[in-house]
Amino acid sequence: MKQNLFEVPFWHMKVANFEKKKSQLIDLLKDYPEEKSGLQKFYTNRQIVKEKDYYQKFVSIMSEEINHFAKTLKSDLEVVDVWSVSYETGDYQTPHSHNSTGISAVLYLDLPSDSPATTYIQPWSDIKSNDTIQLSVDVKEGDIFFVPSFVLHFSLPNESMKTKRIISWDIKEL
Repeated sequence: MKQNLFEVPFWHMKVANFEKKKSQLIDLLKDYPEEKSGLQKFYTNRQIVKEKDYYQKFVSIMSEEINHFAKTLKSDLEVVDVWSVSYETGDYQTPHSHNSTGISAVLYLDLPSDSPATTYIQPWSDIKSNDTIQLSVDVKEGDIFFVPSFVLHFSLPNESMKTKRIISWDIKEL
């Protein structure tokens, strides 16, 4: 009888009152501009935003979703990092993970219909072929996707003429 020895959980949620919250988030991000620097193939404010005030403002806007997720996990949560990423035409993100513990989230703030969503890499190879298994998630603008922080993920090049923009954050359980 086949059983699973391991599995990787994920959670998918829609943002309530998305248009209102999107406007508030865009206003917040105006004070924390993104930059393209070094080897990055995208714009982000991750390396420059370490202010607790920014985190608190973000959590205030997204409190309904964060509290709902905490209830789902039956745990108290703390947002420990928040940043935005924008992908212009041709921009992409190479495979990476965030931490060995905790949960990472992606909110799709602007997701043109011809822009790729995040692709996740299974943490083990296929048992028959030894192939690396990749899964692109089916999300829309206003969706949040939560995964364990250790899961490798990436973004294929944005082929849209419009900007794809996400906000990511890392969560730890208290």
